[in-house]
Amino acid sequence: MKDTEKQLPVHSNYAGRFPAGVELPVVLKKDGVNHIRRLPTGEIEELLSVGLACSECFSGPRLAKLLQQGLAYEQKVMEDLLSGKFASPLSIHTSGGVPEALAEFIRALEPHLPWENTG
Repeated sequence: MKDTEKQLPVHSNYAGRFPAGVELPVVLKKDGVNHIRRLPTGEIEELLSVGLACSECFSGPRLAKLLQQGLAYEQKVMEDLLSGKFASPLSIHTSGGVPEALAEFIRALEPHLPWENTG
């Protein structure tokens, strides 16, 4: 590609907050509400992201602790896949069933839900 040609963004068909085709900033790194992102112009900026649609309150060791069990699960799946064994699904279409991990995930959420599991 020549320097004078504009490269289309990889996510040009993605429609998120804006319609498809609108070039969006790319978040490169983050630590809680501190984000470093690349603007469509190529400029890199650091930004304090407060008031986003979902507040991001976990970072650093707190986030690592939260993600640890899922990471161990994914590592086991990867080991099984690489050795040609059956592997636990990371996702599955609901017409096929649900992943075994769903029950544990729901049990972990239950104390935080505004309703009781009536089973």
